[in-house]
Amino acid sequence: MYEKDYEASVMSYFEQKIKSHELPSGLLSATPGNIKAECIKVCTNRFESKDEVIMEEFVQKKEDASSYIREISKPDTLTPYSVDKVHYTNYKGLIHFYTINGPHPLDTSRRLKPMSIHILEKYVYHTKH
Repeated sequence: MYEKDYEASVMSYFEQKIKSHELPSGLLSATPGNIKAECIKVCTNRFESKDEVIMEEFVQKKEDASSYIREISKPDTLTPYSVDKVHYTNYKGLIHFYTINGPHPLDTSRRLKPMSIHILEKYVYHTKH
């Protein structure tokens, strides 16, 4: 889809949501901060690998990645398409998945690692030992 087609599609969807009163309250007065917060909320609740690219472009990853690194709260939504796009860490014996690469949110001396198919199968699908 071309950029203008995508923009038109998003605007059409936005207008439909306003008319049906289904728009999240944070987007009724659409400021950059409200839009960013809503994007982060959606990407945290329903992570798809395409979200990483959109978030990087929207909030400019190079400025402050720590402001939008989010733990994926529902790892069962991860798929083979998430491999190398989602990042993870084994922190205090628990596996945590994150939307983008960067320093570990709780221990900045550690870095997140790209999720491999092995990690997906072992910790999400529970098929590898």
